[in-house]
Amino acid sequence: MNKYERLVEDLKRFGTGLMTCYGDSMVPILYSGCELTYITQDDYKVGDIVFCVVEGYWIDAHIITKKLRTRHKTYAYEISDSHGNVNGITHHIYGKVVRATYNDGSFKNL
Repeated sequence: MNKYERLVEDLKRFGTGLMTCYGDSMVPILYSGCELTYITQDDYKVGDIVFCVVEGYWIDAHIITKKLRTRHKTYAYEISDSHGNVNGITHHIYGKVVRATYNDGSFKNL
């Protein structure tokens, strides 16, 4: 089981989970190597940083930039990085980032 599948299981079972994320696509909001705390919610909004799958790729922390109502009375979400690059559309979000803990021990509540 990889770290993404483990986080999905934790979110389903407990409603919360932790995962260390790497990459620079969310700088200056998040930095590579920080540990993120996620929670599940019934509804997500534009501006939330979320964990989801877009076109078969795990997206561990990107921003919802559009919330689109579908013809089935559900929602789809446009997912982008902090530099404005759109990653695509997802219909399912696993959780929202609520806290980032950095390598030096400092943290930011989101």
